[in-house]
Amino acid sequence: MLRPAILASALIAAFASLAISGCAPKEEAATDAASAQPAAAPAEPATAQAAAPATPALAVMEAEIVKAELAKSSPEARLGARLFYDNRLGNPGANLATSCRTCHVPGEATGNERRWADKLPLSVMPANDRGSKLETLRNTPTLLDCATEKSYPSDGEFDSLPAYLAHKLSSEHMGWRPGEAEQAKKEIQALLVNDDGSDVLAEGAYTTQFETVKNIDVATLSADDARNAVIASITDYLSTVTTNNASAYDAVMQQNRMQEGLAGEGDTPQAYSGRVFGRIANEESRVQMRFVADFDEEAYQGFKAFFRVEPTYSTNDTSGVEANIGNCVACHVPPQFSDGKFHNIGTTQFEYDAVHGEGAFMSYKPAAPSENTRARVDVNDLGKADLGRWNIDPIEESIGAFKTPKLRNPKGTDPYMHNGRYATVEEAIRMHLKAAELAQQGKLRNPDPELLKITGLTDKDVANMVKFFEALNEVPPEEYRDFRISNMRIRQDPLGEASFSN
Repeated sequence: MLRPAILASALIAAFASLAISGCAPKEEAATDAASAQPAAAPAEPATAQAAAPATPALAVMEAEIVKAELAKSSPEARLGARLFYDNRLGNPGANLATSCRTCHVPGEATGNERRWADKLPLSVMPANDRGSKLETLRNTPTLLDCATEKSYPSDGEFDSLPAYLAHKLSSEHMGWRPGEAEQAKKEIQALLVNDDGSDVLAEGAYTTQFETVKNIDVATLSADDARNAVIASITDYLSTVTTNNASAYDAVMQQNRMQEGLAGEGDTPQAYSGRVFGRIANEESRVQMRFVADFDEEAYQGFKAFFRVEPTYSTNDTSGVEANIGNCVACHVPPQFSDGKFHNIGTTQFEYDAVHGEGAFMSYKPAAPSENTRARVDVNDLGKADLGRWNIDPIEESIGAFKTPKLRNPKGTDPYMHNGRYATVEEAIRMHLKAAELAQQGKLRNPDPELLKITGLTDKDVANMVKFFEALNEVPPEEYRDFRISNMRIRQDPLGEASFSN
């Protein structure tokens, strides 16, 4: 029998884009999509959505792992998880069966190597009459803590998770074309009524499960109500998809009694940074700063550059002042490392100028939100670019602005930025530094004001910040206590021998 770690690795390598109800691996699906003719949606609700096709062996293995993990969850979450994994929720006439899990690859089945995001810059979508091989407009974000966000997706078009899920279930991501929302709802209705409960995560047919868990008779539901019942259940599951605040960073914050996050609505990142550095000064002066496993001096210096919003006093510098200011905390506010707001850090400009020439984006003149302003940059069309928040709020101050992404678990959420063009943390950091440089030179269109405060960062600072980001990768909650106290030591212990346990 395969050990869990080996099985997880096998699943990641061979089946990273698989949903459990019988779709092919994405690599095969992409090849098929390139040659297959797009399939139109059926004109009437499907009546044969009972049992799924024969499920590939690796998908069954993944499903069994997920099922064991879900045993700890509530019946509501288990029903939602089953729907999350069910690729029959997509257009049954599409060439690629798709579920939420197809792009949002969960941690349970991957040994936490992926954290509810795939590893593609842009995810593959089912074919339709727009083409034989489609990709998402933007990189797939992690779902960790998604239920607590104030807007969705990265441009903030929707102000609630249910509203966003309603959009997604009838979108191209699930094989549907614009104008086919009613057909999508009818297919969901047919699935609930005709399912026979034969897939691995089933606890009876959907009719039975909804009756038992939600006290809903799905056979009596309208298409609208059936879709809404599915959305409510998936929301139940996504509410359990959370970070655990169980990283080396969290351990250091706890051991040194530092507050994680803002104190309330009236607090600011700048004031928070001041309190953090006040605590640092106190601990350093008494040689009591505590480190834990996976958090070394390099990570510590990266931590300070990340949190520094103005020069700070330090006993490590001969001048007594450190002025390497990352100002990252101004937008990436702990504990989730996001303020949920929209900022332009130049991502679209870099992509546009790389195709059309340096300075081209500065003179780009969008007329009104359209498919062109929600498009990939095209060498043959100057009008195509993803303007982000401008599509929702078409003012100059919104051009190129996107919601601040969360930073926890970077190991399982790469590649980075909304366009997925940055493969490593270092590349993403250096992109920010380039944006800051251009903003300070007046060469970045609509720059976020916080970019102007980034200063004095060296190559060594970049390397240190990469180490700090590694300290944001979480361990399982049941391992965290031992992780927190293992090799706990005093920073700059002269003998290098001090260790403690509690």
